Amino acid sequence: MLALGMARTAQVKRDARIGEAEAKRDSGIKVKIIDKSCNLSFTILLFHTLRNLNTKMILLVKAAKMLLI
Repeated sequence: MLALGMARTAQVKRDARIGEAEAKRDSGIKVKIIDKSCNLSFTILLFHTLRNLNTKMILLVKAAKMLLI
């Protein structure tokens, strides 16, 4: 009986180590996904900001040309 208990204890410890390793692996994957998502969000925000600035610059150039005419 004692040997069976020790074998089962070893199995539980092994399963716990495997579970811990899988959890660490999965958390790393989630961090990478979040990081990529944040980078994409920043890129989209930067694109829209630059597009809006470009539109305003075009309007300013047109206004300046009209003043010169």
